[in-house]
Amino acid sequence: MPLPSRSESFLQGHGSSFPQHDVAIVHDAGGPTEKRTKSRAIIQGASGIFDLDAPVYEGDTIEVADPRGGVREYYVKTVESTDTNGAAAFQGMSHINAVWGAKPSRRDSEGITSSHVYNAPVINIQGDRAQVAWGNKTSSQNSGSISTVTPGYEQIAAVVATALQNLQSAEMDEDDKDVAVESAEAVLREATRAEPDPKILRRGLATLKGVLGGLVVGASTGAGDAAHDWVQSTLSALAGLSLPS
Repeated sequence: MPLPSRSESFLQGHGSSFPQHDVAIVHDAGGPTEKRTKSRAIIQGASGIFDLDAPVYEGDTIEVADPRGGVREYYVKTVESTDTNGAAAFQGMSHINAVWGAKPSRRDSEGITSSHVYNAPVINIQGDRAQVAWGNKTSSQNSGSISTVTPGYEQIAAVVATALQNLQSAEMDEDDKDVAVESAEAVLREATRAEPDPKILRRGLATLKGVLGGLVVGASTGAGDAAHDWVQSTLSALAGLSLPS
């Protein structure tokens, strides 16, 4: 096989015989500085291969279309770079290998050991406009941001934001709380996008309802006193929600 030309990247040359995908590299996914970059990559079970100039870093999220529908997400645990620095014998071999891993839980990433410490987003409604005010995540951070809720999604945002406020002080399994909080925040983030994805909203709302429903079941079987009034009212409110057509 002939050597790639000096102008060819890894994906154009050595990697051209492997299946490649259009992907989105998401930096600070869900955060105030979220940035999305389109790229190409060879997606494998344990890692992904990118050209050397791809802006992929540890902690990024890689999104790729799932052939079954929806989007698959990969969390970049580590980044391994191979830079041949233009050596003639290794033309076109420079690349990045992004190794997948489990996304750290909120407690791991923020150093929370015994309980959640965060300010839940607050919904502000003025006339026909609604905004999500994202507060600081820990006591050592002071920055926040405000995002406008897409028209038609105000009720969804209001119900989910109220649930987040109640989850802050809820006595429940910490792992379940992580799942509920992350799902609810995903719904709020999506509700502020120009074109919210119904699949992401449905998945997030379903997960939130599942966790809260588990609290009711646990309390009814004597597993704990978790079925507070706010859980019941939140479940009723979630059941009454519908996505804009």
